[in-house]
Amino acid sequence: MKRVLFAVAAAAVVAVSGRASTASAQATPPPPVVFTAVDAFSYDPYACRFTVRGVVDGDPAASDRTFAYTCESTTNPNYELRRRLESCERLALLAMAKPGQHVFQVTPYVNYYFPACKLTRVNP
Repeated sequence: MKRVLFAVAAAAVVAVSGRASTASAQATPPPPVVFTAVDAFSYDPYACRFTVRGVVDGDPAASDRTFAYTCESTTNPNYELRRRLESCERLALLAMAKPGQHVFQVTPYVNYYFPACKLTRVNP
């Protein structure tokens, strides 16, 4: 009887630990996309996405990267989405205005709602 209980307990521990590692793997956000140079930024709030054209760190040439986000309504984007889009656009414009002085970073789906944009000054 003790062996059966031990075997059931061991199987339960293995099953729970397997689920925990799967859940933590799913909760890990994707790595950020770091642009060393930004050439263009465009967004389509009705399609729930924005596109950055620029040189991604490690790539030899400029390319387009599109980032999707969750929309509540494609006919009337809400204030919060517009504010976040405009914030990302401003950061991208700063990166375009001073090439080589900043890196522009986009982390897709930080909060499973909208990508996070970040601008970092490069030390000379």
